[in-house]
Amino acid sequence: IITIDSNDWTSVSGTISGNVNWGNNSRIYLTGNIEIPANSTLTIEAGTVIKLNPLVNITNNGTMIINGTIEEPVVFTSTNIVHPEEHTGAWGGFIMKSATSRLIANCAIFADGDGATSFSFSPGGSHRSEQPVLFLQYGAAAFLTNSAIINTAGQIGNGYQSDLTFDHCHIQRAITCGEYVGGTIIVNHTAIIEFPA
Repeated sequence: IITIDSNDWTSVSGTISGNVNWGNNSRIYLTGNIEIPANSTLTIEAGTVIKLNPLVNITNNGTMIINGTIEEPVVFTSTNIVHPEEHTGAWGGFIMKSATSRLIANCAIFADGDGATSFSFSPGGSHRSEQPVLFLQYGAAAFLTNSAIINTAGQIGNGYQSDLTFDHCHIQRAITCGEYVGGTIIVNHTAIIEFPA
């Protein structure tokens, strides 16, 4: 059965301040970079689809909460089909470089990210130059549960003195899972498969 989605897309870019909620089954089109400042929270409800233009990044210095469900996950996707090491059309990733940065995701699918072929990891490092989906520094933390990062042009993540948890997640088709220095990395009941190169 093919169902044509008739929901209208809401274009979003720039700074998202305060407590913002993208309700159930929203259709959000990120036409440019967005930033969530410290002391601000963006909550995304089940069934929401976020479509991102090429190289668009989400800079999160506050809190992002994703409340997907198994039946209705929250999906982040590009406007183009993306494969490992094929960056054309890929959106960017999450840039979290503050002790106030928190990503708490349940039942989310992050597809087709990592558009930048050259990315600065300073003061951390990386054995690869490609952008990660999750870039964490200076005490940032990301907690992913029942979620997936798939069909990524670059790396899955990169962490420097930050915390990352994959709990019952699915990581598939990227260049590498990334590089992490300091902090706590937890991988629990998670599949990490099919890294073509």
